[in-house]
Amino acid sequence: MMRLLVIFSALLILTGCPSTIKPQYVYNAQASDPVLVFNSDFDLPSQFYVNIDQANNQGCTGFILAGYILHKDSIFLFDKPNPEFQIQVPADRMVSIKGIHSFNGGNSWSTCGPLFLSFMPEKGKRYLVDLKKVGDYCTLNISDRSDSPTGVKQLYRYKECSR
Repeated sequence: MMRLLVIFSALLILTGCPSTIKPQYVYNAQASDPVLVFNSDFDLPSQFYVNIDQANNQGCTGFILAGYILHKDSIFLFDKPNPEFQIQVPADRMVSIKGIHSFNGGNSWSTCGPLFLSFMPEKGKRYLVDLKKVGDYCTLNISDRSDSPTGVKQLYRYKECSR
């Protein structure tokens, strides 16, 4: 009986460990399509979502998980460290990004977002999407990191998405 209780307790503890949903974003990119490189100042999980189909409507729907950033390994998380990831998106078409950081480890927690940005990436460009911690606040920024940067064109920030 004691052995059964120990096994049940171990399973209960393991199922309580947070895990990130696996990325679902798929895009059949061309070689010249823009690259988005994602980064986060937060050590524990930050998730990034993209919307390439309905980006103009600034709505809450249509976002697909592109990936996650996790700088530190933790015995309380199933996920492996993933300090950076990148995806390609269509050029010359509005793209919306959603960034969110959330961690609840019992007696410690932190949260940021969700934060939203929309912009029009240009062919052949490389952009950094950065979820930054600034004091008690956080921001989501996009910067042009191409060999010959011209800046980010048509960048739209919205605090709340329309429903």
